Amino acid sequence: MKPKAKCLIALLETVSREGYKIMTYAADTGKLYSMADRRISIPLKKGFVLSSKSGIWLGSTKKYVQDYYGSGYEEEPEEMPEGESEMLLTFSYNIKEFLEGNPNEKPSRQDAGVEFSVEKANLIHAYNITNKKKVF
Repeated sequence: MKPKAKCLIALLETVSREGYKIMTYAADTGKLYSMADRRISIPLKKGFVLSSKSGIWLGSTKKYVQDYYGSGYEEEPEEMPEGESEMLLTFSYNIKEFLEGNPNEKPSRQDAGVEFSVEKANLIHAYNITNKKKVF
C-alpha cells in the first residue's frame, strides 16, 4: 500500500461521526431511559460515554429516529406521562468503534435513514422533543 493511502486510512479511522437515539427523560430521577427497556438508563450528562460490547444502536439521521422510535408525544405533549419527556440525543462515535450496519448506506425512499451499532458513543447534544427545548 502506498504511504499516502496509509495516511488517509489512518486519518479516516480517527474521524468522529454522529448518530442519533430517542430516550425518555424522567425528571424525578434525572436519568434517560430506554424506550424499549426501562431497566436501561443513563445520566443526562454531556460527555457521558455509553458503551456496550454487544453494541449501541443509533440512527443515521434525526428524522429516522423520530419517525421510527419517537412516541408521537411531540404532537400531543399533554399525553406524555407527568414528569417525563422525550429526548432526541446526538452521540459522537469513532469509526474504529463501529460494529454492525452501515451508517453510509443510502436509505430507501420511505426511510429517512438507517440503523447501525457501535461499541462506544459519547453524548454530545440533547434536545427535549416534548418541550421543544435544547438541553445542551
